[in-house]
Amino acid sequence: MREIYIKNIRGEDHAMDQLSLDPAEIHELNHRREAVRAAIELMTKQQHVEVLHLLSKSLSAKLNETRSGVYVNMAFLSESALKEIELFITHHVDQESYIRLAEDEKIALNSTLVQK
Repeated sequence: MREIYIKNIRGEDHAMDQLSLDPAEIHELNHRREAVRAAIELMTKQQHVEVLHLLSKSLSAKLNETRSGVYVNMAFLSESALKEIELFITHHVDQESYIRLAEDEKIALNSTLVQK
C-alpha cells in the first residue's frame, strides 16, 4: 500500500463551506486540519488504508492517486468528513493507550511472579 500525503491544509481559497465562516472559525478549522494531517503522518500503512476508506466515502474529499501514494486536498474536506477522521484518530489514540497500559500491567505482573 502506498502512503497518504496531505496537501493544501488551508482552505481559504478553495472550500465553499467556509464562505459563511468568520476569520476565527476559519483559523480553528485550519488548526483542526493541521492536527489531523500530523496525526495521519504518524500512522501505520494499515491505518492509512482505514483513513483512505473513510475519505473515499466522502463526496467532498479530493483524492489524487499517484505512483508514490494518494494525495488528499483537505481544503475541500467537509465538516462531517473531518469530524469522522478526528473520531477515528481519537479511537486510535485511546486504543494505543489501552494497549500500552495492558502491556505495562503484564510486565509488572511478570516481574512480580518472577521475584517470588
